[in-house]
Amino acid sequence: MKKTSLSSLDSRSTIPRTREQYEYLAKVILIGSSGSGKSSLLHRYVSRDWRAVSQTIGVGFASKVAVVDGSTRVKLQIWDTAGQERFRALTRSYYRGASGVVVVFDFSSRSSFQAVSEFMQDVKSMTPPDSCVLLVGNKKDLPEVVSRSEIAGLVDSSSVMLGRTVQFVAASALDNSNVDTVFETVAGSLVTKIELGQIDPEDPASGVQYGDLSYDAITLATPQPRECC
Repeated sequence: MKKTSLSSLDSRSTIPRTREQYEYLAKVILIGSSGSGKSSLLHRYVSRDWRAVSQTIGVGFASKVAVVDGSTRVKLQIWDTAGQERFRALTRSYYRGASGVVVVFDFSSRSSFQAVSEFMQDVKSMTPPDSCVLLVGNKKDLPEVVSRSEIAGLVDSSSVMLGRTVQFVAASALDNSNVDTVFETVAGSLVTKIELGQIDPEDPASGVQYGDLSYDAITLATPQPRECC
């Protein structure tokens, strides 16, 4: 009678990559006036639920892998900065090396919108020249005191000042409207810039580096039965 053995390693099988693997690692900062909802946006994106978050003291941090075009995985390391003036000296140190910048204002607060220009000046002076910049109008579920024409004007003037395209997304952390779009837009823009050669992941100053995925899968030998005796 023939017996089988599992001692041989005659064929190979593929184990799919894990959810923690990614092609690129990118530093992203959230900036904007205190109370604009930066922390709530980040919490909604990472934790998938709503929470009224208290004002950030200093800097908060979270990370999540965003998938671009269904295949390219970008791990976003997201730094949530305090908007209060007394923390600006601290939070400005986090601008350096940021490949993605999300500038947030509150649709129901004109003062937070007016403060955007000052934050854009900081972006110009302290972030890499090819970083991706996204303007986000948060709390669009509330009555808007800022017109879309004013926003368009600010986007245009900021793009000219920075010498790069500033994109805009209207979102609401409360009802989860366009929250994923905010961070997926940043990730997608970063991948595009990498593909165009505008961002070099091998440059430490770019704010992007290669991740732990240099392959699509890990191939391991799988034992197969063989006849013996």
